[in-house]
Amino acid sequence: MRPQLCNVAIYAPVLASYPRRSGKKHDARGVVGIVELAQVVKLPQLVAGLVSKIELPLNQLAELLRTAIDFGERLDSLAASVVADGYTRIGSEWADKIRVLVSELGLAPARVARLF
Repeated sequence: MRPQLCNVAIYAPVLASYPRRSGKKHDARGVVGIVELAQVVKLPQLVAGLVSKIELPLNQLAELLRTAIDFGERLDSLAASVVADGYTRIGSEWADKIRVLVSELGLAPARVARLF
C-alpha cells in the first residue's frame, strides 16, 4: 500500500511550470494547477508555503484566492497564504482587491476572520 503523499517536493514538475523570478517562462498551468496540487496533497498548507516563491501578479493572485475559497475550507490555509503574500508584495492595491472580492463572494463573517 502506498502512503499518502505529504511531501510537495515530488510535485516539482508542476511547480516548475510557473514563471520563475528570473522572468523565464515555462508552460504554465495557471492557478488551476496550484489548486489541483493543494487538493491532492495530504497537507495543503505545504503548497501554501510555496505561493510566495511563484510571485504571481495581482490578477492571478486574486484568481488563486477566489479559486481556493471556492473549493472550500480545506484550502483555507492556501487562501490565507495568498492573502499574506499579496499584502507583503503588493500592498494597498491588494487590500482594495480583497475588499471587492469579499463583497462579491458573500463569505460568512467567521470565515472572513479566519482568512483575512
